[in-house]
Amino acid sequence: MKGKRLFSVVLALALVVSLVAVGCAKAPSPSEQPEAPALSEQPDKAIFNRYFSEMGLGRLPLGGKFPMDLQRNVAIFAPGDQISLYGTIIEECQPRYKIYDVQAKQVVREGGMPQPLMKGGFAGAESLDIPAGKYEYKVYVGDALAAVFPFEVK
Repeated sequence: MKGKRLFSVVLALALVVSLVAVGCAKAPSPSEQPEAPALSEQPDKAIFNRYFSEMGLGRLPLGGKFPMDLQRNVAIFAPGDQISLYGTIIEECQPRYKIYDVQAKQVVREGGMPQPLMKGGFAGAESLDIPAGKYEYKVYVGDALAAVFPFEVK
């Protein structure tokens, strides 16, 4: 009985010590956390939330098939990769996009869906034939900027 009581006391002390240690651990300051790249312009969150429940950039390997081969949340591409915009639409819309060169401060490609998209999931891919550099994939509904995805071609 004494052994069980001693074990319980030691276990309780170990628990208290670990909780104190966790509580005293220094949280990283905002300056120590990795910075997200500054965007050239801010998207309209209300527009995004009106039309989309999710969206992201992905890569479709050459010869890959939707949706099983789509790699989601990709931010680094190689020349010749197929870049994909995917997401879920909650209100019919006709998204369009611009690929913006961050260093040159100019649009290097633009396009969009040929017709309005209905509620549900979507994905489209095209060859990425732009030179190495830092870019933003900007998604618009009408004239409103709905989302911005920074990416890099290496």
